[in-house]
Amino acid sequence: MLSNYARGGSAALALDPRSGIDFRSMAKRVVAWMERELKQENGLYGSALDADTHEGEGWYYTWTEAEINEVLGSKSAAFKPVFGISAEGNCRDEATGKPTGRNIVYAKTDEAQKDWNACLDAMLKKRLERTPPMLDSKCIVGWNGLAVKGLAEAQQVPIAERVAGALLDAEAALGYLPHIVGSDAAAYLDDYAYLADALFALASASGSDRWLSEAKRLTSAMVERFWDSAAKLFRSTSSGHKELFGRVAPVFDQPAPSGNAIAIRCLVHAGLMDRAGEALAGLVGWIESSPNMCEALVHAAVLYLERSGSSLQVYLDGSYLVCELRLPLEWDILHAGMEGAEIVRVYLGADEVSVESIEHADGLWRIRCLLDQVLVEDVDVRVRFQACTASECLPVAEWAARHRA
Repeated sequence: MLSNYARGGSAALALDPRSGIDFRSMAKRVVAWMERELKQENGLYGSALDADTHEGEGWYYTWTEAEINEVLGSKSAAFKPVFGISAEGNCRDEATGKPTGRNIVYAKTDEAQKDWNACLDAMLKKRLERTPPMLDSKCIVGWNGLAVKGLAEAQQVPIAERVAGALLDAEAALGYLPHIVGSDAAAYLDDYAYLADALFALASASGSDRWLSEAKRLTSAMVERFWDSAAKLFRSTSSGHKELFGRVAPVFDQPAPSGNAIAIRCLVHAGLMDRAGEALAGLVGWIESSPNMCEALVHAAVLYLERSGSSLQVYLDGSYLVCELRLPLEWDILHAGMEGAEIVRVYLGADEVSVESIEHADGLWRIRCLLDQVLVEDVDVRVRFQACTASECLPVAEWAARHRA
């Protein structure tokens, strides 16, 4: 499904290059697969490929040892143990568990990190001679939005711009954003949120003001259509959609991240921090009760806290340096005397200073640090802390400000 592959390229590039694994090559292959298997004439991506062909489920992508020997010739002897190929096959029948004689090509040993492109390309050429599985050609706006973000983060800007442009052309042709390009059904929250979030990423990757402007426009339209001012969250449908049993509010991640989580990211990117804070405050209970199902919300909260770093204020009070930062009321920060992995630390330039006391009221945290020197020149101040609710903690954050002597 496109929703599964859309972020694959960027996810590969985000992995640690120090591992020695060629993630850049992996990212390029994910993008190449999307372009080859899912791309439609309108420049967008279809939704999914069927798992079945007339030969059976998964047959199109698997190999017998004899087929690999035929394609690779003398190179097959070195290739097979590295990629888990055997005569009995590594694919097993779902019902009996017995080997089927067919193999999935996968990296079984570290030797797979060497340059096997010639072998893999030869196998791809041979596979493309087979009858392919059926393609679901629906171009879902939200899933294509996920693809735009993945492409932008995978440094495939021209392709990302092609897809983004086609989506906006479809909106212009109808006068509103559709859920599926080519249909007249109006877009849902996921469509707006995924596309706006993608355009913010594309604006950053390309440096183009066009995408930033479009992202902000879509975010404003999203708020107008889907924001529930009473509940302080986003609904999946707008007031213009047919209401069956009610307007749901997507909070939990499914195969794709929740609409509310990505909508909050868009609010932060658009500078609508008050509304983003409202939404997070209303949803923090879901994070506490079901953190494993709200990972996208946690990431949205981290982004919110990072962007709120501009609210860090530093000043001198006698021989004390005072750092003030503001957090949502539901968040606490770890400090001496509390259990946690990371207590508050404050740095002047590269030097850590001693935290003497921490006070807070109404979301404003005041950290007092005793100085052993007089500040006679400007200096960067960094506050490193970990924000938590009663049951869950976010990743460690670091906010910075400049103290003017």
